Amino acid sequence: MANRSAGNITPDEWANVIAMDQKAVKAGVMSPEIIPIDLTLSKMIPEGQAIVASHDQAKARDWSRRYHTLIARRNELDQKSAAAHPIHFNAVQSDPCLSPMGKDICTPPPPVQTQQMCSVNYGDTVGLVPCG
Repeated sequence: MANRSAGNITPDEWANVIAMDQKAVKAGVMSPEIIPIDLTLSKMIPEGQAIVASHDQAKARDWSRRYHTLIARRNELDQKSAAAHPIHFNAVQSDPCLSPMGKDICTPPPPVQTQQMCSVNYGDTVGLVPCG
């Protein structure tokens, strides 16, 4: 999760992460400290998407610093829990094709459809337009 951009995480994916973490906390294999972090991150995701859309670099730097600090702490908690409870952690995430966000990571994405572009001379300038 830490390697994903917040702009790529949907609210449903994040809800899956929170649900899994809540199960792990109830089972006693994860620190309860992770839940407030998850909830804060869930609020930060739409904020980050709005900042990206606004192109506000100052807000983006502040947001990124806060986001990465929380992600680093979350990763520490994940690592401590996995080290302390390796058997349970493997059981919780038993499907190797599911990412922590619940997406199928084994199926390759569909190929990107590209449209061929053709060069057109507009008098003094040359431009590209879709061929066909």
